[in-house]
Amino acid sequence: MDRPAFIPAEEKKRIYLILADEFGFGNDTPMATVAFSLMNAGVEKESYGYAKLKAFLADLGEFLSFTDIVAGGVPQRLVTIVKREEWEAERLKRNRAAADKDGERSSAVDITASASPEENSTIRQTQGAPARTLAPSKELERFAWLGPWDDLLESLADIALPEVWEFESASADPRRKSILRSYLSTTFYRLKLEDKVCIDEDAGFAAFNTGLVNGRYDDIYACFTPGTGQSAWRFAGFCTSGARGLGKRLVNLFNPLPEPASYFKCKDDLLFDLEKNLIIDFDHIVIDNIHRLPHSLLEDELRSNDEALRLLADAKPIGSDSERKASYAKLRELLEEEDRLFKRLRLRVSEAVEMARRRVRWNFRTAIPSYYPRMNAMSLLLPLCLVDELHADAALVVQLMASGNYQGQTILTMEQAYMNARLICRPDSDWLTTLPLREEN
Repeated sequence: MDRPAFIPAEEKKRIYLILADEFGFGNDTPMATVAFSLMNAGVEKESYGYAKLKAFLADLGEFLSFTDIVAGGVPQRLVTIVKREEWEAERLKRNRAAADKDGERSSAVDITASASPEENSTIRQTQGAPARTLAPSKELERFAWLGPWDDLLESLADIALPEVWEFESASADPRRKSILRSYLSTTFYRLKLEDKVCIDEDAGFAAFNTGLVNGRYDDIYACFTPGTGQSAWRFAGFCTSGARGLGKRLVNLFNPLPEPASYFKCKDDLLFDLEKNLIIDFDHIVIDNIHRLPHSLLEDELRSNDEALRLLADAKPIGSDSERKASYAKLRELLEEEDRLFKRLRLRVSEAVEMARRRVRWNFRTAIPSYYPRMNAMSLLLPLCLVDELHADAALVVQLMASGNYQGQTILTMEQAYMNARLICRPDSDWLTTLPLREEN
């Protein structure tokens, strides 16, 4: 770094106010969750001269305490916010002012002092609290100069265990390796939240564990040397530990070696519990995400409305993006007004959800774990067979809430679902693959 690590007193207070509002006091919170909150608020450790999150948080020890545990065989640091009375008056005064400004939010503001992180997340969404728009896929490019993406991805694919890294559709270009690019970028983002990007500034070397392995199942690491210009680091290559060149340097500088990203906290992240209630956000799925529903399904269910059919015709893929977006926007308005049409689509989605639950009962592996980086949240994916019972057309994103209920948050296209699931591991599934969807009639 260009300057010594230092956090001014006013900045410490600002960070305290952010974390106290977010997590309350006395709640043990994973460090990755705290890092996600700080990034959302625009607080970057690098701005204060810190390369490692642990060091940054340690210097906030006036109001943070730490507990190191092992969860599922993976070391994890928990962070707890400690109340600072001299700053509490300002925080409470500010929150009361916000509550007075918007009376509808007054009760939720008071709740945050004792609510769990999951409950606070729901409260913030209800309040409509502003947050910085994160681009997890860009964090790696912010960290280092990578050179041409095609060359980087090709070099990684050459040494990694063979895998399909592009969707097998007629329009897909296998050289792009869009799945691998998404995987590598988001893996780095998760590692940054977990403070697992290893940096030795004195030696001029940085590295992270890609989570991929070669044919001998040796971990593959991405390595970096000091950059020039706007980038602090420059991509140097991939290696395995101890291999000539970068691999020997890696072993010489880091002990332990860079660890892979971890996602699981408990078995609930892996298994869908059929005994729990599943509540579906039909408005968001049917109306907001109508563009992710199969075109043939929409034509079938909306055939009684001439305006809807006209809008669907304009929304077909052969048109321009702007025309399709405009048509879907009008179709959303129509569904808001025509309750009968909305109910027909909701019924079809409900039937598909029930079929998915039956599939989980038959084979628990039907529910696939996935990671959603923009919310830093684990979820499960369930197949939605909306046109026929043999083929999934979309994936339902199911998240376990603090109440113990499942929330059906949204639906994803099959490609979106595969990319989110691939972050955890390569899906071994009879419904989520890189193969193209069947042709719609």
